[in-house]
Amino acid sequence: MKLKKMYIYASLFVILLSVVFYRSWGNEPKALSKEMESSLNEQMNSIKRVVQTDIITNSRSYLTFPVEDSKDEFTTFYTYKAMEYFDIHPNEQICTQYANKMGKSDFIKNQEEFFTGIERMYHASMLMDGCKKTRSDIQSKKSIQDLYDRSYFDEGYFLSDEFKDYRNKEGYEDVKLTQTQMMLKLGKKWDIHTDKRNDRIKAWLDQFIEKETDPLYIRKYMDSVELLGFNPNKEILQQLVYTSIIQKDHYEFLDLLSIESLAYMHQKGWITLSRDEIKLIMQRLSFVNNQFSDIQQEYYTLSIYDHFNQLDVYPHKEAMTSQFNRLVYPDGMLPLISKTSNPYSPYYSMLIALDDGEESVASIQLKKRVSSLLKDASLKELMKMDPFEVLSYIHLQKEINSSFGDTEFGKRLGEKIKESLSNQLNAGNIIKNSYYIYSLSLLDAPIKKNELPKNVDAALKKLAKGQTKLFTNSTDFSNLLLINSLLESGIYKDELEEVIPYVKKIQIDLSSQVSAYELYYKTVFLEKMGEEPDVEEVGEKLMELHSGSGYKLNNKQKYENFYATIFLNQLNQRILGE
Repeated sequence: MKLKKMYIYASLFVILLSVVFYRSWGNEPKALSKEMESSLNEQMNSIKRVVQTDIITNSRSYLTFPVEDSKDEFTTFYTYKAMEYFDIHPNEQICTQYANKMGKSDFIKNQEEFFTGIERMYHASMLMDGCKKTRSDIQSKKSIQDLYDRSYFDEGYFLSDEFKDYRNKEGYEDVKLTQTQMMLKLGKKWDIHTDKRNDRIKAWLDQFIEKETDPLYIRKYMDSVELLGFNPNKEILQQLVYTSIIQKDHYEFLDLLSIESLAYMHQKGWITLSRDEIKLIMQRLSFVNNQFSDIQQEYYTLSIYDHFNQLDVYPHKEAMTSQFNRLVYPDGMLPLISKTSNPYSPYYSMLIALDDGEESVASIQLKKRVSSLLKDASLKELMKMDPFEVLSYIHLQKEINSSFGDTEFGKRLGEKIKESLSNQLNAGNIIKNSYYIYSLSLLDAPIKKNELPKNVDAALKKLAKGQTKLFTNSTDFSNLLLINSLLESGIYKDELEEVIPYVKKIQIDLSSQVSAYELYYKTVFLEKMGEEPDVEEVGEKLMELHSGSGYKLNNKQKYENFYATIFLNQLNQRILGE
């Protein structure tokens, strides 16, 4: 059933997510102004709070970020459904846009959006319900009439074109129920006469519900029967089985849908939940903190609060409103919200955010999850991964076992990484080799100059002479990543001294594509080489790149970026002396 948003997991190109984690930072506090220190502390602590909440409540806010320059119907539709509870409605631009779209014949056929067919028309119609001025026209009604006729099957249900080939396959009965309910709601709203089909639809609904016990299906059945103009048979409610759902320690998405249906039926007077049952549900919901990281789930959470007449105690109204105002485009659309799919770097970033030298409930829980995660790794699968993930994996292992490099697996991994080093550096492999060099250093794997790419010496000599174009497409960022990884290896310390003048001359232009990474690597390199950075200037750049509960890659972007947040959160910790 197409209930849950399948987030598009963006596979970011390695150059755009290059972050090397340094754990051996100094502990001496830097000379920051009191105002700057206070602001940076709040940035750091806000990230820490989000991570702590995510771990304790098993939510995903920290791992989920808006995708820059994207616009997404799924997020948009569910956002307005949720924000309506706070009396926030679609603006005139988006209302006009969908009023025009709904009347076009290709609206339900569009395969580029998450919703298609009946579902797209239904959710667009609900969005239009929130419009104050603009209304859909007669052409929209014609489109819905056409959709009604073309999606009806003589057995007594409705199903969109894209599902017709699967209608007789197992597992699609609930899709038929959902789309039948949606089509009946559209028919009632648009005054589409269905009388000649009502008896057959009712018969199909009756046979569907015969053995169902889930509150979600029984609620949809009762609703659909009412929409047809019949009085629902209340005896069906005796089939309900829900106590085990209410008593769960944590509500998964399908649990939440069932509970929202119970709350709806309780509000309608079809069933009566006890005070203890309602209290237990509300206690479980108090731990839910997804908001825009899963706006669909947050909408159903809000719906439960509303059905129980408890919207006034919903704890995230201010945060939701603030996030909405930050995320919404001028045309009223919302961006795609995407969860990072990389296996190891997200967990290491969370450990970084919690790292204050003291163990907490959140850090203990996170380390338990990490320990379980690491057990599943194989050498073969690791070496197929992006080198950045290999590096993150090693960091996680070192967090759990500081002697990981001395284990049999750690030694074998080190040998595999050595074998994967390139013979010659070039523009296409400098990032990969930099990660591998740093990974070997982290493993304490012995490495000699003659085991590195043969032109490393020549590259350092060029940089020392101010010849910054090592290759045709090389950048300050890739140069900085290389010299930082070589610094960690301890092999080229004297040669790197000669590179300091070049690094000092690098101007961090916050409008450049990966300015966040350049800021990080420049600051870290100079400090490790004994050069005191201008922390006030660094702090000002952090302030400019800060957005929401994270940081942007550059100041041209509207939204925070997951990897830039890892990167600049560490830099913030560093200049604060954490």
